Amino acid sequence: MAVIKSVDLMSMVKLQACIAAAIGLILGLFGLVFGALIGPIVGMGSGDIVMGLVSLIVLPITYAIGGAIAGAVTALVYNIVADKIGGLQLEIDK
Repeated sequence: MAVIKSVDLMSMVKLQACIAAAIGLILGLFGLVFGALIGPIVGMGSGDIVMGLVSLIVLPITYAIGGAIAGAVTALVYNIVADKIGGLQLEIDK
């Protein structure tokens, strides 16, 4: 059994930030598409398209920041807990 004794903080921060930014980008694309479809139906013209474009820019950035913070907290807590009770045990085929 291999044991993960600790997690590198910056590695976890980068990983979580990238994953969260990708999720934010997908949600931003949904905002853009729905804004383009719903805007003309409800009579807002291009207002919802503009909000969709804003969400396409703002959501990935916001999600990346939140993901980075969550990754830092996760790595710190894991390292503290793994030091006290032992790390995650993995079975790896060689």
